[in-house]
Amino acid sequence: MFFKIVHTRNFLLYSLGQAISDLGSLMTYFALSLYVLKETNSATMFAFILSIKYIPQIILYPFAGVFIDRVSRKKVMIFFDGMRGIALSLVLLLVVWNGRLSFPLVYFIIIFTAFSEVFYNLATNSIMPFLFKEDDLVLANSLSAWISNLSLILGPILGTFLYNKIGIVPILAIDTTTFFIVVGFTMFLKLIENERCLNRKTKVIQELKQGVKLITI
Repeated sequence: MFFKIVHTRNFLLYSLGQAISDLGSLMTYFALSLYVLKETNSATMFAFILSIKYIPQIILYPFAGVFIDRVSRKKVMIFFDGMRGIALSLVLLLVVWNGRLSFPLVYFIIIFTAFSEVFYNLATNSIMPFLFKEDDLVLANSLSAWISNLSLILGPILGTFLYNKIGIVPILAIDTTTFFIVVGFTMFLKLIENERCLNRKTKVIQELKQGVKLITI
């Protein structure tokens, strides 16, 4: 069963897209932290950059699922990868124009990426039942989790290595490219059945209230 699923088109596109997206984001995130540490020589600023990524996630995760349940997960994945690629492209243009990467741009990259990842990750996880047959779903989930954990290890290592070798701007250019590559992979995913989206008006208020309770308990 293992060799059967890893050779399927959906698994190759999905797993490669996931690996490239995760590696690119983690590489950039850690490289940006090292850039701030080098520019400020402040451990406090380094820790701050490492932590602000989680602020949008803490705030949005309880509510984002309500949105994801009512739209096409595939379209969400394409949209937020595309938006991250466009946003980084604009940042690169500003860096070329100004001659340096300013701290406000660093904050923008991290916060915007973290905001996008909330919706992207929820869509990525919840689309799996529409990509794989029920008999293959457990194995697909396990392999997906393995890829994510491997990216958590390799991302910071790759980010540190590339930052020391080529600097922050080429890393941003690489990450920009990876987002557009993953958009292409996602577009060619073939759903085995149509995505079941909840009616947009169905219990939205109740579900939002549950999200509020979740973060206020």
